[in-house]
Amino acid sequence: MNEALPDVPEVRVVGLPQLTSGFDLVERLDLPMHLKVHGPLEPMGGEQLAQLAERINLKGRGGAGFPFHKKLRSVAESAIKRGVRPVVVVNGSEDEPACRKDTVLINRAPHLILDGALLCAEALGARTLVVGVTRESTQRSMEAALAERGLSNGRRSALRARVQRNPVRMVTGAAASLIRSIDGGPAIPPGRKISASKSGVGGAPTLLSNAETFAQLAIAARIGPERYGNTGLYDEPGTVMLTVSGAVARPMAIE
Repeated sequence: MNEALPDVPEVRVVGLPQLTSGFDLVERLDLPMHLKVHGPLEPMGGEQLAQLAERINLKGRGGAGFPFHKKLRSVAESAIKRGVRPVVVVNGSEDEPACRKDTVLINRAPHLILDGALLCAEALGARTLVVGVTRESTQRSMEAALAERGLSNGRRSALRARVQRNPVRMVTGAAASLIRSIDGGPAIPPGRKISASKSGVGGAPTLLSNAETFAQLAIAARIGPERYGNTGLYDEPGTVMLTVSGAVARPMAIE
């Protein structure tokens, strides 16, 4: 029988690292080390951010593969039409037994994920950011990252940010399950299809994507679409995080 994967398995890189930059220096990039490795990040307008996501053909890295620029524009349009503030949600509820790629990023590079999420929150005018997790290690890492940015206390910032910890179950990672739990309900699907872009957390338009997607957006925002496109395929540029597990000698995450 295969042994259970650790939260943070060995990490390998094929080619030049982007998401895993700095992993050779420290186990976890706190905010000062994150800025030293990746540098500062300038804010972007909503349409500018959507155009960037479209140019790099960024799709959700959680499995569904939905174009991120369409989701971003849909949330913006819904929020403007209804005259309400949207919500940004990072889905770090990685409960597939054989997968740890997002867990690795949350534990070792939480600020890269927050960079992408905060870019979106500022561009959309969101005042609420929630990071959904299911593991103690990811909860600790992300709560520490929010504290390092002064976001753990909502009174100190216009943005309210928090971590939502849910049980480890396959259905917990479903978008509808996470939204339902954030609203105080059980972390299970509601039994009916809901478009988060139109009505998500608290009924507000909600931009929800997985941890790696936000991290990829942060990388592209820093280095630009041309340089980002130098890696990967023509129709799917950039790197990708993978988990190698099961009947293998050394389970690992690979960028």
